[in-house]
Amino acid sequence: MALAAWILEDAERAPICCVWEDLHWVDPSSLEALTLLLDQVPTARLLVMLTFRPDFRPSWPPRSHMAQLMLPRLGRLEVQTIVERMTGAGRCRRK
Repeated sequence: MALAAWILEDAERAPICCVWEDLHWVDPSSLEALTLLLDQVPTARLLVMLTFRPDFRPSWPPRSHMAQLMLPRLGRLEVQTIVERMTGAGRCRRK
């Protein structure tokens, strides 16, 4: 596939970090391109990070060069803190 070839060609010139998010919504063509790319990771200067929900089942088998990291959901207080910091809401409170 052209996408995988393009990324691998760039990785020959310089290391690449390639992030694919929300694979639980991936279409078949994108999944095929990703699978082709993953087959080449051990021989390329390439870091691939994939994000997906726990119910997504990758079509590729586990590989020795892959590691899975499960992240728990954020708690209510953590979400509130992020929103306040991003919006500056915490600084606008009246005392």
